Amino acid sequence: MSKGNKEEEGLAPGPVSFRLGDLARSVQRRARPGESLATVVRRDLARYYDLLWNTELPDFSVEEADALTILLYGYSGPEFILPTVVSERLKGIQSRLDKVGADDILRPRVPDTRNFVLKVEAMTRVQRIAALDAVERYWVEWQRDWPKLLAEGAPLFSEPLNETELILLQRVGLTHPIYASRYSKEHGLSPTADPGKRKVLGDSQKRRS
Repeated sequence: MSKGNKEEEGLAPGPVSFRLGDLARSVQRRARPGESLATVVRRDLARYYDLLWNTELPDFSVEEADALTILLYGYSGPEFILPTVVSERLKGIQSRLDKVGADDILRPRVPDTRNFVLKVEAMTRVQRIAALDAVERYWVEWQRDWPKLLAEGAPLFSEPLNETELILLQRVGLTHPIYASRYSKEHGLSPTADPGKRKVLGDSQKRRS
């Protein structure tokens, strides 16, 4: 199923230059006779982003998607230890909750933490990389929308999530609009439709009601 435009409209980045470093040999091996290394890098980067864009993630609920963004905030380690990172950070939060009480930590709140960790453990390597990419994009867009969040009077980690956060979770593909809509109704929020924006990674999945 088509997911619309992959790039944000209105962006016109200038030239980008960087040293290939350890990637130099890999790039050179993929260059045809007469083909510039820059062309190879652009082509392969486009393939990489397209792969991430079209990788379907597990059926994360709004609470689970929100937990991923919080637990993996600033994470830059390898993807293969993602389940351990998520599990250990959840344990740390639970331990703090047990000591200081629920008033100190509002989010993340995952109803079934064991099932959530199992979903993360079951992800393929590509899915884990796609999830990390989605979390990174979430925080980039969240920071761009920071003035709007302040205007709504909704500080980070407020409970429940606000409409902007729900829209961002859908936009980067971490949760499905059906789940976001259900969450909105349960918490008395405004509709979370995001017209004209790209669809989530899991749009082609069959979802249980």
